[in-house]
Amino acid sequence: MPGIDIDQLAAQISQLASSLQLIVVPVTPVSQRGCGYLVLLDHNQLSAAEFCALAATAGARLLYVQTEDFNVRTDLCMIVGGSEQSGHEPLVSAELANFRRYVENFDGRIRQLELAFAIGCVLHCWAVAADWYVRLVDRAAELFPHPQTPRSVQDN
Repeated sequence: MPGIDIDQLAAQISQLASSLQLIVVPVTPVSQRGCGYLVLLDHNQLSAAEFCALAATAGARLLYVQTEDFNVRTDLCMIVGGSEQSGHEPLVSAELANFRRYVENFDGRIRQLELAFAIGCVLHCWAVAADWYVRLVDRAAELFPHPQTPRSVQDN
């Protein structure tokens, strides 16, 4: 019995699924310890429109939508690691002050969008973070490395 050419088969799946009016979901469900299955997706795997089309094709009747707004008071503390109410002396530097002023421009904006639907015992979730928020988190990590992170990890 000849072996299966897995590369060729993988290349044929999209065409096969399309011919059968199926939408390909680029991940497989993960078991949730007897509570059904979970499928986690993001914008790199499916667009929001493709996720909604998947929900419709699967026969979902409900699309769950949740947004998370950026709150400069709570999110800034999380981003820079620590809270001014923690009893520690707040970082006082021109760089931090400039960063805080810049971050205030995003107060109240949506930082993350999440969509979900359930079919049977499978919950399908999709999420995307705003590009500006990802850049803020990355910039904060550069400016204010967490002390517990080894220096060699920070530099990579």
